[in-house]
Amino acid sequence: MTWIYKFSSFIWRIWIALVGFFFAFVLGLSALVLDYFEPLKKYTYLTHEYWGRILLLLSGIRINHSAHPNKNIEKGVSYMLISNHTSEMDIPVCVKLFSGHPLMFVAKKEAEKIPVVGLLLKKFHILVDRSSSESKKAVFDWVEKRLERKGASICIYPEGGVPDDESVVLGEFKIGAFSLAKEHNLPLVVLGIKNMKEKFPFSWTRGKPGVVNTELLEVFYPEDYQNLSPEQLRDKARELLLSYLKK
Repeated sequence: MTWIYKFSSFIWRIWIALVGFFFAFVLGLSALVLDYFEPLKKYTYLTHEYWGRILLLLSGIRINHSAHPNKNIEKGVSYMLISNHTSEMDIPVCVKLFSGHPLMFVAKKEAEKIPVVGLLLKKFHILVDRSSSESKKAVFDWVEKRLERKGASICIYPEGGVPDDESVVLGEFKIGAFSLAKEHNLPLVVLGIKNMKEKFPFSWTRGKPGVVNTELLEVFYPEDYQNLSPEQLRDKARELLLSYLKK
């Protein structure tokens, strides 16, 4: 039965990869066309949202989301979104849950080498070379330019990547997202994604369709963290996420 599971998982993953690249190409071209015309630029984010929704739908991965009892994501407001990161499918999950918001990701510069996807990341998102201190500093300028677009939000996975050791529940957080939030007075959204590691791990011979649980754990507004250092804000956010993942 093990080889049957591995083989079926592999075929499923191939299907998702083909679907992802096909719609990235089609919707990516649409985004480039929309971006060419000034009055239509504001609609480019819709192509990203459609891509995320289509990928989740055709992969059979469903989201069971728990909203925060007191805090909501408001349209027209720019946010800094952070989440744990265990899978490539975390990206369409965040895109879908931030529906109605132009959501831009901060990704590793190496991602620009991916056919089609790399071009779109370079055009519409923010790439950083983590080995270059100048590149890291330039992110602050890029974020400022991106935020000139009203309601644009930034998504960063503060672990900086996915740990090779799958037993790690949550990696250590880099400071960048929290420094950027304070620098630009952005509300900080903490999103938890649970059991994606089992549904869609990085291994091509594992994974299956099913339900992924997510929860909006907290929204830290600037007035909530004005007396906190970026390091203190980082630690509070990580503690929240770790507690959720261990439940």
